[in-house]
Amino acid sequence: MKICVIMPAFNAEDTIVEAVESVLEQNYEDFAFHIYDDGSTDSTRAIIERYTNENQNIVAHFSGENRGYVYALNYLIKNTESRFIARMDADDISMVTRFEKQVKVLEEHEHIDIVSCAAQTFQGEELGSIWKVPESNEEVFVSLIHRSPFTHSGTMMRRSALARMNPVYREEYMPCEDYDLWSRLVNTSNSININQPLMKYRISRNQVSRNHLGTKQANRRLVMKSVLSRIVEARSLEIATHDQIMNGDWPEFDRESIQKAVDWFDKLMMANVEKRVFPREAFENLLLDRFFDLLSVNPLISLKRLWASFCFGNLALSKKVFLTLKTLGIRST
Repeated sequence: MKICVIMPAFNAEDTIVEAVESVLEQNYEDFAFHIYDDGSTDSTRAIIERYTNENQNIVAHFSGENRGYVYALNYLIKNTESRFIARMDADDISMVTRFEKQVKVLEEHEHIDIVSCAAQTFQGEELGSIWKVPESNEEVFVSLIHRSPFTHSGTMMRRSALARMNPVYREEYMPCEDYDLWSRLVNTSNSININQPLMKYRISRNQVSRNHLGTKQANRRLVMKSVLSRIVEARSLEIATHDQIMNGDWPEFDRESIQKAVDWFDKLMMANVEKRVFPREAFENLLLDRFFDLLSVNPLISLKRLWASFCFGNLALSKKVFLTLKTLGIRST
């Protein structure tokens, strides 16, 4: 088989049928579908067994105990064979053309190792927003400074690329295990996103409980720190500031906080100029775009005050701000 689809499942009786059916309905048929039941205590195992009996493309793996999501993923990667690996989760839905379009990218571009896609979020019958993704290899690489660049369950990869990772997924980075993987894998691989929603991503109240939000934030920041360490040694407080600015959680916008953000971005830009790690234009555009996204939704900041905040003798940064404002059609005075 050209593609091996790997899907862990744990107590997914309410959603797994939709997930499995969306894979079986793909208009690309050269795949094997490996499902790992991670010690479910509901009817998930019975549902998987029924599908296994009805479809020869489905291979079931059953665990007598709950070993965890990361263990299941690593197990499936290790115990399957194929040229390409497609990810799937038991509560998401693949659009019918997903495999066809992703295989086409990998077959036509031998230098591409990872292809993912945008996703349509949904909860029950209600559609939510579309998760946009960075498209080009440069944009994907730069986006690692603050986020996972791919829809995890909508990703297809060359097995040869994953073979360079040992281990592939790391338990200690849960629930940011995918972000951690991409931060390492993109170093040695080229990637691209299809900016079309080829996945429906289910929003569930149970995905990350409030008890685990602290762990998620801490591990997200660990990955950020690792990525940024390629250009700058950042203190924990600086990483927290970076996370807040880049991911829309900046607590307040007064003149002091704006200056703090400007100083941090200037430090990153100068460090990247010196180290030449990230593509300069894409890197600086991301920082400035993110900064202005935050400012644009804060009614307390006037453009005159904003412009004044940047006039601290930093001509290079002031020029970039001016050009950004001009591009956005906003006058700086």
